[in-house]
Amino acid sequence: PHPTMGRAKKPQRPLKGISKVTFDSDDDEGTAVACEACGKFACFCKREMVAATAEASSKNLKVPPSWPGWKRALDDELRAAGGELPWKRVRDSLVQRYRASRADRSDDEELKNQALAIIPEEYLNNKDEYVRLPR
Repeated sequence: PHPTMGRAKKPQRPLKGISKVTFDSDDDEGTAVACEACGKFACFCKREMVAATAEASSKNLKVPPSWPGWKRALDDELRAAGGELPWKRVRDSLVQRYRASRADRSDDEELKNQALAIIPEEYLNNKDEYVRLPR
């Protein structure tokens, strides 16, 4: 006999955690639903979803860039700048990049502190204000 035979299954919400995109036929504007907890458009968090609006062209929804994580974002920023940047610019760039990829309402001061806290010691020195990729 089948193990669930005779037992009532708990009703499930179809595709819970998966985002939904709808398009208005009048203005071609798309609406995506993002997770409030993690900011992703497809996750399995068991939190209520919040609406996030994004511009869309005919049938393509432009989704915010994904967040690679603080360390990877740091390395990307430094590589794009030729390997070094002043610490304030690094901090501000990382926070701006984080904000662009998330629907997060964290305090700016908290995000700035997080951005600085992830910088590895080998990227720093006591001689100047520059953050550098290690050689």
